Amino acid sequence: MKRLFAVLSLFPLILIQLAQADSQGKPPNVIVILADDLGYTDVGAFGAELIDTPHIDRLAREGMKFTQAYTPCSVCSPTRYGLLTGRYYWRSKQHPSTKVIQDGQGLAIEKGRETLATLFKKKGYATGVVGKWHLGFGGFKNFEQQYDWTANKKIGPGPLQVGFDYYFGMVANVANQPRFYIENDDFYGRKPGDKVTTEKVAIDSGGAGGQFMVQRENVRPWDPSVVWEDDEVAQVITDKAVEYIEVNSGADKPPFFLYFAHNIPHGPITPAKHHEGTSDCGLYGDFVQELDTQVGEIIAAAEASREHRETLIIFTSDNGGTATSPESDGPPIGAAGEARELGHLQCGHMRGGKWSIYEGGFRVPFVVHWPGHVEAGRVSDKLISLQDVFASMADFLDVEYGRDAGEDSFSFWPQIADGPEAPAARDHVIVQSPLGVRAIVRDGWKYMRPWVAPDPIPERQKVFLAREMRNPQNFEQLYHLDSDFDESSNRVKDFPNIAAQLKSELQLAEKSGRTAP
Repeated sequence: MKRLFAVLSLFPLILIQLAQADSQGKPPNVIVILADDLGYTDVGAFGAELIDTPHIDRLAREGMKFTQAYTPCSVCSPTRYGLLTGRYYWRSKQHPSTKVIQDGQGLAIEKGRETLATLFKKKGYATGVVGKWHLGFGGFKNFEQQYDWTANKKIGPGPLQVGFDYYFGMVANVANQPRFYIENDDFYGRKPGDKVTTEKVAIDSGGAGGQFMVQRENVRPWDPSVVWEDDEVAQVITDKAVEYIEVNSGADKPPFFLYFAHNIPHGPITPAKHHEGTSDCGLYGDFVQELDTQVGEIIAAAEASREHRETLIIFTSDNGGTATSPESDGPPIGAAGEARELGHLQCGHMRGGKWSIYEGGFRVPFVVHWPGHVEAGRVSDKLISLQDVFASMADFLDVEYGRDAGEDSFSFWPQIADGPEAPAARDHVIVQSPLGVRAIVRDGWKYMRPWVAPDPIPERQKVFLAREMRNPQNFEQLYHLDSDFDESSNRVKDFPNIAAQLKSELQLAEKSGRTAP
């Protein structure tokens, strides 16, 4: 049941806003844009100086910026599960409690579970997802299951089974198998008789030296020409998202909800040729600027359909940036590391980044843009988490959901309706690294529980753990973020009562099955 106090406080405002929409007979379209590995200060509106992001900055300037937005995990698929379901991913038996969904694993979202898409369908919206899915395909059996891409049958269960009417995109990352597109429940462009095959190849997933050689199946299409070029993927999915907006716009069309899961700036860092050399911090900056250009194309498409209905846009990222090593405190790596050496701080002065338990792995840009309804230039420093999009959109739509849905989702819609002065919806957030270190943030404090190695270690995690155990965080940590934003001073010995209180609250949240009222 939705939170009664939130519904009562919002009810008059919801009626006003729905009346405004109904005065034209056209409720607004909704677009959620999720960037991939975009750091907090990769965007001008959040502090970037060497990267130009005029289109994302415009969303922030004309809309509402949230400065304390967290992701539930510091890697990809766990956040996507939380965004779509309003639930911490580690509660699910179908999503690994550590690491991410692998490219051959079954669907991570449970059958019958309420999702953002099903909420919108209750109000008659068309629902589409374009881009990186990374939540698995096929029936769930166990985490060792490999989906049979060679089967001559419809692909799934997948997005179409969790509330989406349309899907176009990639199984996971650009480098993951299969490296060609899926549309709805089949490979894009496949005709009857076109066969897909696989071949086993040995790869070193642990770095140089061949210590971590594993067998992987490469998926081969019926025609090699359908395999994508890495530097073209971002534009292809953007064009498909624009096409979805155009096809679903019109006076005779229902409103639509589009979840656009972009692939930039996740590696491989491959900006399109015409974007190379456009930034002041190397290929990484070029890549982010390509993302911004394509966000601009989405905005333009939405504005072109404005004669038919308005559009609410949410922009954010699935986790922090990658400018540090997986150990959190190591030297910069890759193109993002090069950008740092040129003076760009992907996660600002926060400690850590993607993969870590520190703030750089979880704090992300978050913007809500709805001209005429969200006052331009608003800024909220209230605590939110990406799984809160679920409850917030339920309030926006004025739809109900049951006690077995949105278990960890708190509505930030009062911030939109009343402004930044509205009370915070949540007073804490729980985050976890892919290694399994879990932390709780409350009242400016952050407590991290020691990491305990699983016994036995699941087969799929052995290589990952072998690489990342150089800094396993197997000790208690407590940081006062208000005065120690870079998490440099562990205060667990100075404030044992606070550490004990937060540890107890974390344990209660894990046992209770939900954190939302």
